[in-house]
Amino acid sequence: MTNKRVELEDINRAALAFFSALLEGQKVGTAPGFTATIGLASTQVLATQAARIHSLIINDSDTDIYLALGEAAVLNKGPKLLPGGVFEISWYNLYTGAINAICATANKVLCGMDART
Repeated sequence: MTNKRVELEDINRAALAFFSALLEGQKVGTAPGFTATIGLASTQVLATQAARIHSLIINDSDTDIYLALGEAAVLNKGPKLLPGGVFEISWYNLYTGAINAICATANKVLCGMDART
C-alpha cells in the first residue's frame, strides 16, 4: 500500500462539491435589509426565521456591541462586534433563532441583511 499525500486543494474541492449538493435548490428568495438601534437593554435584532439561509449583522457604530443567540444579550458575554465588525450566519453556522444585542451606550446602530429561501 502506498501513502498518498492529500492536498488541501483537493479537500477544499470535495467540501465545496458536498455542500453545493447539500444546498442545491436553496436559492435566496428575499434578502431584506435591516437596522436596529441598540442600547443599554437587550434588543431584538432579528426575529426567529426558519427560512434563513444567510445573514450579515454589521456594527455601524463607534462602540462594541455584544450579541446573544436565542436569549437576552448581556454586556461582555457572547460574540463581541467591534466598531465596523461583521457577524455572519451561513451554511457552516446556520442559526435560525432570534438574535439580540446590547451595548454600554445608548443609540448605537446595527445594520445588515437577512437572506431567506
